[in-house]
Amino acid sequence: MLVEECIEEEFIREKIRRQDPIVRHANGKIKRAIRMLLLSLMLSYLLLLSISLLIATCLGEYAIITHTISKLGASGATPTPLLFDCACIIAGIITIPNNFYYARFAHSNSSPRRDKLSRSLLSCGLTIGVIGGLSYFFVGVFSLERAGPNGVFHNSFAGSAFFGFVFSIFLFNLQYLLCKVDVSKTFGMIGTTMPLLVFFINCIISFPIFEWILLFTIIMHAVPLDYLALTR
Repeated sequence: MLVEECIEEEFIREKIRRQDPIVRHANGKIKRAIRMLLLSLMLSYLLLLSISLLIATCLGEYAIITHTISKLGASGATPTPLLFDCACIIAGIITIPNNFYYARFAHSNSSPRRDKLSRSLLSCGLTIGVIGGLSYFFVGVFSLERAGPNGVFHNSFAGSAFFGFVFSIFLFNLQYLLCKVDVSKTFGMIGTTMPLLVFFINCIISFPIFEWILLFTIIMHAVPLDYLALTR
C-alpha cells in the first residue's frame, strides 16, 4: 500500500494541471527545496561520518581493523562520540523519505508489462528500507554510551539497520534488473550480490573490518541511488 500511494503519479499530474499556475509554481519550488534538503543532509551524514572517523583515528584510540563501527560513539575510543551519533540520526531520518523517492522513480521507469512484479518488489524493499532507516536513527539514540542492559538496545537496532539496508538494496536492484529500469545493469547486478554477500560473511565471521566493508558497500549503493532518485 505504501508504494501504491507514492507512485500514483498520473493522478498527481492531472491534479497539478488543473491547478492555478501560481500554485503549481509554488508546489514545484517546495518539492525542489525538499529534494535539495535531503541531498544536503545526505552530504552532511557523509561528512560527519568521515570527520568522526578521522578524529577517532588521529586523536583517539580507534582503529578500523580492531574496532567496530559502533565504537565511534564511545567516549573511550574517541573524543567526539556525539559526531557519530548525529550522523546515525541524520542518516536514519533521510533514509525514510529517500526510500519513497526510490520507489517512485523505479516504478515510473519500469516496464508496464511487469507492473505487478514491480509493485511487489518495491513494496517489500520500501518496507524493509524504512525499518532500516528507523533502526539507524535509534543506533544514534542508543549508542554505546546508552546501549541498555548488556548493550541490548544498541545491538538490536544495529543488526536491524544492517538487515534493512542490505535487503532493501537487494530488492530495489532486483526490481531494476527484472523490470528494465533505466539503471546500469552492472550496477544492479553488483547491488543484488555484493552487499548481501558481505552481510552473510559479517554474520559468520564477526570481525570489525568486515563490518566496515559492509557499511562501505551499503554507502556505495545507497548514495548513487539517492542522488539518482532525487535529481530525476
